[in-house]
Amino acid sequence: MSRTWIYPVRKNATGRPTVIELHDGDTFKLLLDAGCDAGLSPWLRVARVDSPELNTPDGKAAAAFTADVLANASDVQVDVRGRSFNRWVATVLVDGRNLAEVLIEAGHGVPCKG
Repeated sequence: MSRTWIYPVRKNATGRPTVIELHDGDTFKLLLDAGCDAGLSPWLRVARVDSPELNTPDGKAAAAFTADVLANASDVQVDVRGRSFNRWVATVLVDGRNLAEVLIEAGHGVPCKG
């Protein structure tokens, strides 16, 4: 079994997750709580889903959907599974639901390995 690291996401003044930057529907930066009053904001790649690229109309819709899901979340947790290029590959739980599954169910992603 591989080792994973679980990070809670820091909340902003409204009690919502702090989204730093959105690249597309499955890649973004959140402010993570690293403990001891330390935060970090790596690029996160949502595991097990592939969303359309941002330079397409479907990609813009997927990014907007993800931004909306994150902006309206009460609780987000990031379970880091590994790395891919300069990104952390992670299972992202939004209010207890796997973001990959949410994207797929909404038609903004397709299942993939990894």
